[in-house]
Amino acid sequence: MGLFQTVFRGSDEMYFKAEEELNKVIAELGEDAPMTMPDTAYFLACIYAYLGQKVTTLGELKTALASIRAMMTRDNRTKSIFDSGVATAMAAEVIEAYEKAIGVKTLGNYPASGTAILDELGEEHLRTGYPIVYTSADSVFQIACHEEIYPPEKLYELCRIARKLLQGEHGVGRVIARPFVGTGKGAFKRTGNRRDFSM
Repeated sequence: MGLFQTVFRGSDEMYFKAEEELNKVIAELGEDAPMTMPDTAYFLACIYAYLGQKVTTLGELKTALASIRAMMTRDNRTKSIFDSGVATAMAAEVIEAYEKAIGVKTLGNYPASGTAILDELGEEHLRTGYPIVYTSADSVFQIACHEEIYPPEKLYELCRIARKLLQGEHGVGRVIARPFVGTGKGAFKRTGNRRDFSM
C-alpha cells in the first residue's frame, strides 16, 4: 500500500469512529447538550483553530464533523495528505469530546475474535472499567464487559443504546452483549448471559 492510501485509510478509520461515537452521545443526550473541553481555554481547540468554528453544543459538533469530512479529499497530491492529517487530528478530538460527554472511554473499536480480544484487553478492562467494543466478519457490533464490573442488565442497557444508533446507513444486523468472567489473560471465559439485539 502506498503513502497516499495509507494516510487516506487512517483518516477514514478515525472519521468513521468519531461519527459513530458522536451519533451515540447525541441519541443519548440530544443535540442541544453542552459540549466543552474541561481545563482548556477553548471549546475543542483543534477544530476552533483550524475551522474557526467554536463548538458549544453536540449539534454544533455534528456540523463541525461534516466540515472535517469535506476536507478529506482523495487526490494523490501532497495537499490532500496534509488536509487528511489535519482532519484525522480533529476527528480524534471529536472522539475525546464524546468520551468526556458520556463519562467513560471504550476499548477496542476494531474487528477481532471474541476470545482473542478478551486476552488482549480483558485485563485493561478490569483496571479501567471501560467497555470493550469490537466487530467481526458478520454484520454485528459486540460489547464485552466483566460481570463484576457491568452486571448483565447494565451491559444490556449499553447494547440497547447501541441498537438504537446502529440503524440505516450505519446499521448492523445484531448488537451482541458478551458478558465474561475471569481474573486474567488466559482465564477469561464468556458466560451464558449473552444476549442478541436484532433489527
